[in-house]
Order: sequence, then C-alpha cells, then structure tokens
Amino acid sequence: MAQDGKSQMNIWNEALTTKEKVDKAVKNLLRSEAEYDAIIQALTSKGVTKDNLEALKAKPKYATFRTECYKRALEGFGVEDAEAKALEQDEDLDFIKE
Repeated sequence: MAQDGKSQMNIWNEALTTKEKVDKAVKNLLRSEAEYDAIIQALTSKGVTKDNLEALKAKPKYATFRTECYKRALEGFGVEDAEAKALEQDEDLDFIKE
C-alpha cells in the first residue's frame, strides 16, 4: 500500500514537473512571438515591404534570432543548449524552421 502511494506521488511529481516545463516553454514562445511581431511592425511602419522582409529572412541576423527563439522554447522543456543545437540541425525536424 505504501509503495503504491509512493508511485502515485512520483507520477504526480513527474506530471507537475512536465506541466511546469510546458508552461515555461509556452511563455518563452509567446515572448518570442511578441518580439518578432514588434520587429515586423517596426519595419513595416518604416516602409519595409513584404518582399524586403522575405529578403531579410535570408540574412544571418534573422537566422540567429530564429535560433535564439527555438533555444528559448526548447529550454522551457528542459532541453540543454547542446541538445537544442542537435535538434536544430536534425533534418527530420525541418518543419520547425518554417
């Protein structure tokens, strides 16, 4: 009986930890989206067109910004920097980059 209660407590703690990680990841994603939207709005208000924005996405600064957003989101799930870099380079996960 005591062991059953202990395993239930472990399950509860694991679920709580997972929820905390998901909450942090969602918060990081929302913050990144807000930053991205603010940048796009600032550029658009300065007369930057959609074509110009697409050209900007090809530049290294955009790739760096995007990578930082992914890292923040992955850190929310408890993924370390080395793991985040490995995931970023995984060709099977190319859908993330779109």
